[in-house]
Amino acid sequence: MSTDLNIRIKGWIRWVGAVCSLGILFMVALAWRGVSDPLEATGLVGLGLLPAFVSLFASLAQRFWFNLIVGLWYLFVGVSACGETRLAPFFLLASLTLSSTPILNKIFCKKMSTPYQPSETERQGAPEAFKYEMEMFCYSEGHLSNAQGNPRKAMIECALLHARNLLDFFTGNQPMMGRIDQKTIRAGHFIKENTWWKSDKLPNLQKRKKDINKALSHLSYDRIGAGYRWNDLPKIREEIKSAYAEFHKLLPEEERTKWPEPKDS
Repeated sequence: MSTDLNIRIKGWIRWVGAVCSLGILFMVALAWRGVSDPLEATGLVGLGLLPAFVSLFASLAQRFWFNLIVGLWYLFVGVSACGETRLAPFFLLASLTLSSTPILNKIFCKKMSTPYQPSETERQGAPEAFKYEMEMFCYSEGHLSNAQGNPRKAMIECALLHARNLLDFFTGNQPMMGRIDQKTIRAGHFIKENTWWKSDKLPNLQKRKKDINKALSHLSYDRIGAGYRWNDLPKIREEIKSAYAEFHKLLPEEERTKWPEPKDS
């Protein structure tokens, strides 16, 4: 399945959830007209009106667990209401759809919105920022063999920091919680049609991202006894070069001269 089609499908799934929420609101409004008992009216609000509002905004805000829980709640109410009201079949259909949309969303992607659109100024400045990351990584990794003691440790930390930044560039900055910082410069911003493209050439670096985060970010107890070893930096270097080659090949012809080749030292 092409990336563009995948993005369109994710958008359709998102709006199906929103439309189902509005449908349930409409059905609740129809039922409301025939309610005379205040207690029954309160139950109607609890069973339909408020959850539908929650589900509508959760769908638009792309909140997986909110959507799933509210959708399953409607499914339960819809099954319970079967045979008791003429609206039950429609309520059940909307409930089934609503409860399935967050699951489909999860299958296709956590992020369904359009990729961030950098301004022209941002686009013009991105290659220079990328060049800095690439050069600092290549320089620090390339001089490790000549460094000892604290200078070597400083070189390793410098290489890891810029390797992590390059990983975010090539893979879209997708940490464990699945959140994406839209202001992060991404390779996909510069490939035709601004896709959610990400490289699959960085398996070892991706696997070690958690170790890098713990080693660099905070003075954490996770460091104690961890014994992090970074003998695989040359392998990470080759992965980054492969990811760059893949990215450069996908760039539009007129963009390729703006993005520098990675240097060896």
